Amino acid sequence: MAYNGYTNEATYFTALMVDNERALYDRVRAISREHEGNPAAAASAVRHTVTGALNGTNRLLVPGRRQAWNTNIRMAGGLGSVNWVEIAESEGEARRRNSSSGASGHHSEKGELHPGVRVQLHPGTDWWMRGARYGEVTKVGRTRVHVRLDATGTVITLPFDRVKLIDGGDYRRRPGGGLHSSHRRTEATRRRAWRRAG
Repeated sequence: MAYNGYTNEATYFTALMVDNERALYDRVRAISREHEGNPAAAASAVRHTVTGALNGTNRLLVPGRRQAWNTNIRMAGGLGSVNWVEIAESEGEARRRNSSSGASGHHSEKGELHPGVRVQLHPGTDWWMRGARYGEVTKVGRTRVHVRLDATGTVITLPFDRVKLIDGGDYRRRPGGGLHSSHRRTEATRRRAWRRAG
């Protein structure tokens, strides 16, 4: 019986854990890259890594979170019922999809991002779920981007694949508020849009 697109509930919760824990996610994606074309070896390596994370033998999960994930997976049927091939393949497919999608998905390349560019956060981030969905890039590092959130003004650090450009436009915040945009939209049009929305 399928559960949210996965073989069963335990497989779904394990995949959810992998997608939401950054260190574990990076490790599983690296495994899927190393064993591309060999699903049995990838599944075995993913199983070993995830089991180690849940047992605490590798330090890919914080202890409090490890306990919560253990409880969820145990209630769903335990690790014995997890389809490891499905998890390894889904991460491999996500990696291939992201590498081919460019800026159209939530995978931005370092060259596309520079200070002042407007971005949207990935729906899988905690900030997005708290309502802070948009921001402005303040700094671009080698592997991560720093974003000042519109909702809170807080600067957060995210990997490149957790942000995407908004409409491909180069939006820049004006000193007095509002946005400069590369799109042609007059001030009168903006006022009309705000009136209709409010």
